[in-house]
Amino acid sequence: MSFDGSFVFMWYQPSLVPFLCIAIKFCIFGEIHQNMQEFDVFEKISKNDRAKWHLYIDAVYRANPSAPNLGAEVLSKLLSVGNQGGFRYKGSSDSPKFIALFTSGEDVYWRDELDTSLGLFLYFGDQKTPGKDLHDTKLKGNLILKNTFLRAFSDNPEERKRIPPVFVFKKVRGRDIQFLGLAVPGISGRPEKDWLTAVWGADREGNRFLNYKSFFTIVN
Repeated sequence: MSFDGSFVFMWYQPSLVPFLCIAIKFCIFGEIHQNMQEFDVFEKISKNDRAKWHLYIDAVYRANPSAPNLGAEVLSKLLSVGNQGGFRYKGSSDSPKFIALFTSGEDVYWRDELDTSLGLFLYFGDQKTPGKDLHDTKLKGNLILKNTFLRAFSDNPEERKRIPPVFVFKKVRGRDIQFLGLAVPGISGRPEKDWLTAVWGADREGNRFLNYKSFFTIVN
């Protein structure tokens, strides 16, 4: 799988068309491998250098321990995306070139989980404020989820080609992060209505709100 500029790879979709060959027009990384390693990401990786780097399944990308606060944040240096929140993306929120999902695993009421035996990733949205619309969030995370899954539901191959690659990361210690894999929306063999659902939650005072519960499949 090559990520050097304009590239073509087999993009798995778990509904009507099992495999779509999609040309992605941007530069991310050299390759994705399965290997446990650790890498220092102390400085922002330039566009020219990014193709020389690799994403390794379960590899840890380390923050600079001497950098203050957000100065040590890794994902923005690694992928040139935002430095806060669970939803990071390149391009516009309506049609992102790619998405980086980040989970800290620290919210006990909305715990994102990876089933390593099945390769299924459960991810919750970013609307946890009573009195607000389901899609009204600062980082537009729930809107991105909605649009991504609507494209996955579509019978139109051209619309499905607009599904962005999704890279999944989690916090492991301090600001160090671990790469969990490349993901696609949905679960093979399960109805589409189960892929993305709006669920009720409540704050400590009992005030309710709606948030998204989504399922992705890790493909590499």
